[in-house]
Amino acid sequence: RSSSCGPPPEGENLAIRAAVVHVIGDLIQSVGVVVAAALIYFLADRWPDPSGLSYWYRVDPICTLLFACLVLRSTWETARDCTYLLMCATPPGFDPVKVQARLKALRDVTQVHDLHIWAVAPARVNISAHLVTRSGACQTTVLSEAQRIAKAIGCFHSVFQVEDEDAFKCTMANYHSINE
Repeated sequence: RSSSCGPPPEGENLAIRAAVVHVIGDLIQSVGVVVAAALIYFLADRWPDPSGLSYWYRVDPICTLLFACLVLRSTWETARDCTYLLMCATPPGFDPVKVQARLKALRDVTQVHDLHIWAVAPARVNISAHLVTRSGACQTTVLSEAQRIAKAIGCFHSVFQVEDEDAFKCTMANYHSINE
């Protein structure tokens, strides 16, 4: 994925990715255990340390440590992606500042606020935002262009609230007078 915006690979599934990583990890660990066992079995009487114990017996705990590091490394990305999903964080590869700039550059848009980009699955990124338009602007055209941008950056679902500038100013004035 690019660093600015873009969807994850289509059809990616965290559960399947985790299962594949788990199976491959188990396969590598099984091969490693067989190799360590063969080394210990066939070479146990060679290369003794000062106490008479073969250095080859240390192969088993070394393999265990290596496999533990392998498991941690291979599960980190899946755990990170699950955390992004659970926390409704902006997924990697999406830059809200650039998206906001693209939306604000739309004709007749004067302000963009309450922009949220989050994922419900790796290939299901959603976007929502409030777009304030100049008074008298065609809000249908603004909405259509905003949805085009959302689709172009790889969002699966978009929700835009288009607000008239005069109505927005009136709403904000009322909001501030109530909260003072």
